[in-house]
Amino acid sequence: MTKLFSFFCICCFFLPSLACGQTEAQISHKAFGPSFQCCLQHIDRDMHTFVAPPRNMASRASCASFEFSYFGSAPQTVKDGLAYAADIWASQLVSQVPIRVNIVYISWQALGTSIASPIRNFPGAVDSSTWYPYALADAIAGRDLRPGEDDITIFLNNSTNWYFGLDGNVPAGQIDFVSVALHELGHGLGFTSLSNKRMSEGSFGMITAADLMLPALPFPPLEGLPGIFDHHLIHGPSGLFLTNTTFFANPSQQLGDFFTGGQVFLTGPELLLANGNQTAQAYASPTFSFGTSMTHLDESLYPPGDTNTLMSPFIGNAEANHNPGPIVLGLFQDLGWELCGDVGIEEEKAANWAMEVYPNPLKDRLFLRWQQPLQSSGVFRLYDIQGRLMMEKSLLPGSREAMILPDISAIGGVYFWECVAGDKRNSGKLLTK
Repeated sequence: MTKLFSFFCICCFFLPSLACGQTEAQISHKAFGPSFQCCLQHIDRDMHTFVAPPRNMASRASCASFEFSYFGSAPQTVKDGLAYAADIWASQLVSQVPIRVNIVYISWQALGTSIASPIRNFPGAVDSSTWYPYALADAIAGRDLRPGEDDITIFLNNSTNWYFGLDGNVPAGQIDFVSVALHELGHGLGFTSLSNKRMSEGSFGMITAADLMLPALPFPPLEGLPGIFDHHLIHGPSGLFLTNTTFFANPSQQLGDFFTGGQVFLTGPELLLANGNQTAQAYASPTFSFGTSMTHLDESLYPPGDTNTLMSPFIGNAEANHNPGPIVLGLFQDLGWELCGDVGIEEEKAANWAMEVYPNPLKDRLFLRWQQPLQSSGVFRLYDIQGRLMMEKSLLPGSREAMILPDISAIGGVYFWECVAGDKRNSGKLLTK
């Protein structure tokens, strides 16, 4: 059987151990190797909040499909909850390749654990030295890059006091199964980081078998390379990308300080658009917790009941989150996912249209060119990576080309642009020398 080397390992509540006579060999029917561990921690307090599913989900055709298999048995309530969580993601993301998920429903000292396999340097990858989860890589490539193998494996604790209803009306003292399933699938689809901190040094792509929950499993080297999620992490005060080794050595104490400094943010052109041109704060607590730090949104900014709370590191009793939220959907677009039709932030903006923005990297002037003349007046905006508006230029109806002289600092950097004209919109990333 083909061995799988897995990349992202998402642990919920606390680190799991094998139980109920299950041996490592019995459970690891496929080999999981470089893993990534992300912990969704349980708060034993009733929240009584509900974030409803995306609007019009029931009436919208799915743009992706999930195929579930089961190691051992699972009750129908588990299968129904997983199918509902998958339907939510399938109504948001586009993939022509079925996303295969294997479920292990056992006595497990955690709410759940999700493992997804990695790949880099595949057809369509923006950067050959960046790791992607297979589900995303398949969607980008438009074909199954590893036929017959699972993309995600999720362990779920059959001893948890689950609420299996699909309505979000979670009773006091119970944990919403759909929310945990949706969260775990979200990590497996790409919301996860390859960051780690050992002693005082922080790093990307330097996780070892000793860091993992199942250290005996096969573990090929990550080669010090980041994941696609990591390329969207910035240091807030400086606005610099943490994976930019020109400024931050990998590994380094400087990265380690950032990982626990509470000033790490996520950014990207679609995320900024979805979040009111604001970056999203990542969870970087004073004490680094492998699998929790750097791979969730900050709970203090996105508390229970907030539309962006699904991918925070905590879940309480009577708390239901049935919506990925605009920040996650925006980020997923930046990672390489295509959104389904008019979902999420697409419901609030017009469709893209064909245009060129060049040269990139920018030198001293920028040219815009459209395939068809503008049918109405428009505007071109340039933002820095913290979402601050750097410049704005009006565009005249009938224009097919425009030249812009941005007032940008001489130092290099990354900027995001958007262009809006009538019911048309486009956006992208711009580098400066």
